[in-house]
Amino acid sequence: MDGGGIRVQLDASRTIERSPGVQSMYRVPSADGGTVFAAKWKLESARVASGNLTHAILACRTAGTATLTRRSRGTCVRRRPTIGSVTYVAPDTPALFSGDGACEVFHVYLAQDALHSFAETDLKGSATPRINELFAVEDPWLKGYFQMLVSEFEAG
Repeated sequence: MDGGGIRVQLDASRTIERSPGVQSMYRVPSADGGTVFAAKWKLESARVASGNLTHAILACRTAGTATLTRRSRGTCVRRRPTIGSVTYVAPDTPALFSGDGACEVFHVYLAQDALHSFAETDLKGSATPRINELFAVEDPWLKGYFQMLVSEFEAG
């Protein structure tokens, strides 16, 4: 919040980048060049806060064995995600993620404007649906999607 009590949205990729224990491996700009579409991060005992972000984050673990803890709204969940497991972070949910150890993750950033536009166009003008958050979930389709994205970005 600023001094007047107005909530200021935080750029999701910049928030990650400025977090303790986080190192950027590479970034993929969006088609408009103004924002980051995707990024790969190396995390070493990292601490990352979310909430009031410009983008939702869909993340996939690509390497490492770090245990991850998610604290949000009075709950605390601790897991050791497997390679290929996914996490979805809504832009408006306050949470603190902390890791014990090292890992690598690939993020895809989902702009809220794009989700609203999708809902209006493809869902026949209905309200933008709320996407349920995921934390270190194994989903074969999303794992394959991320494997394809990472191989494309790292091949060229």
